[in-house]
Amino acid sequence: MRLAALLLALAALALDPCAAGFTDVFSSQHLYDWGWYGLYPTTSFRSFDTRAPRLNFLKWHKRCMNGYYFVAPKGLLVDEPGPYIIDGRGNLVWSGAQFGPVADFRSQTYKGKQYLTFWENTDGVKLGWGRGRHVVLDENYEVYKKIYPVGDGTMSDLHEFHITSNDTALITLYMPRPWDLSPIGGPENGWIMDSHFQEIDIETGEMLFEWRASDHVALQDTIRYFAGRDTGVSPERGFDYFHINSMDKDKDGNYIISGRHTHSIHAIAPDGTMLWTLGGKSNQFQDLSDGHATNFAYQHHIRISGDNVISMFDNAKAERSGPTLPVQYSRGLVIQIDQEKRTAELLHEVHDSEHPKHADSQGSAQLWDRDRSMLVDFGFFPAFTEFDTETSEVLCDVRLAPSMLFSFGFVGSYRVFKGNWAAKPIVRPHLVLDPGEGILAVSWNGATDVDRWILQGADWDAVEADDWEDLVTKDREGQFETVFDVDGSMPAYVRATAVDSNGSVLVHSQTINRVHGNLTIVNPLDVALSWLGWIAKWAMIGLALWAWDRCRPIRSQVWRVVVKAWHVVELFFGPVSCCCCCLPRRSNRLLPRWQVMRGKTHELQPLYSSDEEETGNV
Repeated sequence: MRLAALLLALAALALDPCAAGFTDVFSSQHLYDWGWYGLYPTTSFRSFDTRAPRLNFLKWHKRCMNGYYFVAPKGLLVDEPGPYIIDGRGNLVWSGAQFGPVADFRSQTYKGKQYLTFWENTDGVKLGWGRGRHVVLDENYEVYKKIYPVGDGTMSDLHEFHITSNDTALITLYMPRPWDLSPIGGPENGWIMDSHFQEIDIETGEMLFEWRASDHVALQDTIRYFAGRDTGVSPERGFDYFHINSMDKDKDGNYIISGRHTHSIHAIAPDGTMLWTLGGKSNQFQDLSDGHATNFAYQHHIRISGDNVISMFDNAKAERSGPTLPVQYSRGLVIQIDQEKRTAELLHEVHDSEHPKHADSQGSAQLWDRDRSMLVDFGFFPAFTEFDTETSEVLCDVRLAPSMLFSFGFVGSYRVFKGNWAAKPIVRPHLVLDPGEGILAVSWNGATDVDRWILQGADWDAVEADDWEDLVTKDREGQFETVFDVDGSMPAYVRATAVDSNGSVLVHSQTINRVHGNLTIVNPLDVALSWLGWIAKWAMIGLALWAWDRCRPIRSQVWRVVVKAWHVVELFFGPVSCCCCCLPRRSNRLLPRWQVMRGKTHELQPLYSSDEEETGNV
């Protein structure tokens, strides 16, 4: 009886995913994180053969509607990785799944126009850096340009493709270089994986400037331990001591560079001279905030504004082996610097104290809405949060996958951005008519100006004369797909017409015979397998609950054995942390070499923006 009651309660919760008044926002407080909707939940459509990520909003505010989210899901569980544009309520706007795994997806301005940009994986990802190219799409989702670094054998790295106010592009790349690693315990005739960046003229492809870390930053400035798969014994395994991951230019034309593995930010003059270093072992700034403006670590996504305000995502956690850090959660930081006086002051720190996250790698922190809010993406974790910058209040807390998978890296997005975007695809709308059910579904992948859809009908003679009758009008209401009921009283031929807010016709769909439709016949075997999968899911849940309830004595015995085994481990290794996942972070002298050298899961995977109303927590 207890088992049946529990199953009924779970079923009741599953039928009501929207809570706390979020009538058009998917919000599941517990079942989503327990994997009820899948390990990578998606939404499917009748008219479009792509599944979009199903976002779960633990909290939502209307301020999150002031722009689109640009996400690029990737990982072992993501069967359709690629760039996606999603609105503030979680509705799909555009799917670019045809591009496959990408990174650093966002909208940027070039010569006064908005473009979509991302890194495309063409030659793989190794040890945290990649080899590929950067792609620029126009407002029709057509390829406008492909950007490559200059030099024989060079390919773009995934970490950065930033278009400057001068309409140039800053891109990262990694190149091996022979180096003496003996000062940090490595081979004397070793290799480093040197961090480079280039400034490229987008129009001509000409290289305007190049910089590499090894010419300016000492090997001994690295913070991370000499542990991992980048052993420095060969060019392919060069030790990544600096790890460049973002760049920007300040108002004076100086380059602002982030070194993840040195916990430092550097300013480089246009002639290549090192101007200053913020953070890390060689910090040159006086911290006016008692150390809180310079204690960032393993940071990502630095940006500098015209008034010398730096924003960044502070991971505060080592991706591989590294020292213990004072901050035990990842956060977004806003720091005011004075380049002449060499002072730094913390202006804002945002993190979710109710759901703290400590992301091993990746991530971004974007100031948005005239700096009133900050969008923080947790990279390695499939989650992003939008904060009020002044108060640190959580406006929207969003999941791409269940929190039960956070520590595995099976689903993630290198960065998540927010931005404005207007587009009109050259591809016509997708329309599917099922005459058996009397349902017509229409969608237009990537269209941003559709206000409503009009179902139109005509007989054959009228079709020839282009004389169509308006049958039904439906507001789009932000939904990716609009569905119409079709009945026998309608004319023999139908089509859907997209209309903008001014009443102007944007496009007509193809014409379909109402009687025959165009629905692809569903394989009965697929339907049967789907039902069997659903039954198996419930059976496994029921069996697991029954076994858990019946095996209390065995659980107690197993636990006693585990505790005794752990005591033996402590006697052998000495005092260790109570969590075995912390073991690789101990000294090399206490652990077998294979434990120290192991990498993170995501390294083995392709990597690829009015009045306020308060809604409360879900």
